[in-house]
Formats: sequence, structure tokens, C-alpha cells
Amino acid sequence: MKERPATLHMPKPDICEDSLELRHAVTRALGLPNGADWTPMPMGKTNNVWSVTVKGQTLVVKWFTGNATPMFDNDPFAEFACLTRLAPRFAPQPVLFLSGTYGRAVVYRYLSGPTWSADTASVGRLLRDVHSLKRVPGLPERVNGSEAVLASAKAILSTCRHAPRRLQKLIDRIAVAPTVAPLPVEGLRLLHGDPVASNIVETPDGLRLIDWQSPAWGDPCDDLAVFLSPSMQLEYRGVILSDDAREAFLAAYDDPDVCARYRRLSPLLHLRLAAYAQWGLERGRNHHDKGMDAELDAAERALAG
Repeated sequence: MKERPATLHMPKPDICEDSLELRHAVTRALGLPNGADWTPMPMGKTNNVWSVTVKGQTLVVKWFTGNATPMFDNDPFAEFACLTRLAPRFAPQPVLFLSGTYGRAVVYRYLSGPTWSADTASVGRLLRDVHSLKRVPGLPERVNGSEAVLASAKAILSTCRHAPRRLQKLIDRIAVAPTVAPLPVEGLRLLHGDPVASNIVETPDGLRLIDWQSPAWGDPCDDLAVFLSPSMQLEYRGVILSDDAREAFLAAYDDPDVCARYRRLSPLLHLRLAAYAQWGLERGRNHHDKGMDAELDAAERALAG
């Protein structure tokens, strides 16, 4: 864990050959029986994940086989660092970090419980507590402020084959809106980076976050935007949050300064998520094709508000 490569954009491994080598490595490191059952888990869109149950204990093996996306990093070192520091209160208990010819993998204890589906106030309290934690060493510092968010949205859109006219018109409107300054260093917080519904587990001991592969030190509004995002709620829960549910989340987050900043930035944050929804749609990553329009609807309401 001391040495960290300059980039984690690795070529995708040979799934058949390298997954077998990974299984051998995990089996040797943990002393697992050769006949242990590896069951694929439907988690995420970037990496390969299995559950392995041995002697009544279930482990999760997460094999980093994909690259980062325009909005979300895919860093095994950062994930293991966060699990090590934040378990068991906010994250699963880490077991093992592996690196070899097959690539890299993280093993952690399975969290029992369904993924989050209701009670936005509980998520507001969870993210507020995460954002109050000390910095995890080695995490990137994410740029923030309205100019950086707009530049990020444009960069995502530049990688798309099609730029919907409605999205382009909104960029022109937002470009002349009042700016929001970047946060000073003392205002930056620990971010999960991807707090969508499927990454929040309702355990018997309360909510926990999984998939810590894109954490950062940055503007807490980034996490708020991803959770409240209409496109992300459609993608992972099948329905957009109601206005009452959104307000309950913000009230429970209980930080007037952050919530006020989020409201000022929300047109831009929705715009960036709209561009990301278009990016995912073009690559067949989205289950819902209404995400971009839902984000643009939200951005236009925020501008008018």
C-alpha cells in the first residue's frame, strides 16, 4: 500500500484466465477450501464482484477490471484505505488487498441487508456524519466551484457522439448565471463520491456505504448532488425523489451553509449529471433513457427558482 502507480487506467484483464488466477490468489491468501462457491454479484457496472461463503461467513471479492468514468474514479487503493479507516461504522470490514498479474482486488466482509429504498432523512444524517470525518491520506482533492463544474460538464459532453440541443441551450443559460466560488481548503470534506441507492446498505446496525472506489476530499455538495440526482434515482431505484423527500434529506443533513451552497450550485450539478447520463446512454450503461431529461428538468426548475 505504500507505492501507488501514477495511473489506474489499466487494460481490461483476460476475464477467463485472469479470474482463475485471482481465485487461486484469494484461496491461498485466506486458506479457503478449493471447493468454495464463488457467486457473481450484480453490483456496479465497472468491476467484477463475487460473494464467497466459507464456514458461515460471507466475503465479497471485488476485482478491479474497469477504468474510471468521466465522473467516478475506480481506485482500489483508495477503496481499501477508506475501508481500513471507516469500518465498521461507515463501511464494510476490510479483509485483504491483492495485486498480481490478474490486476488488483479488494476483499471485505459482506454487509447483510437490503439496499436503501426509502427514508431520505436517514441518508442525510449518514452523509453529514461522513462529511464530518477526518481526511483519509492519499485521496485526491477534487476541484469545485461553479466554473469547475461547468468545465467538467462540457468535458463530459465533448466525449459524447450527440449533444442534445436542449442541453446545449442550458449550458448557454448557465454560463451567464452568477458564479459560485470554490471552497477554501478548510471547507473541503471527505466524500464518498458515489452515494447512489445501490451503494447504501440497510444493515441491522444502521446504514453503511459500500463501493468506496471514488472517494475524494472536496465539496460536500458533490455527494448531495449524486444522491438527490433524478437520473441516479431512476437508474438505481426506478423512481425520482419527491420534493418532500428531497427537503427531508436536506433538513436531516442539517448544515445550513452546505445546503444553501447546494441550492446555488444545483443548476450546474444537474447539468453535469445530465451530460453524464447522455454519456452513459451512448455506451449502453444506463437502464433508463429518461435520466438526461429528468436532470435538465431539475436544472431548469433550479434556475427559475
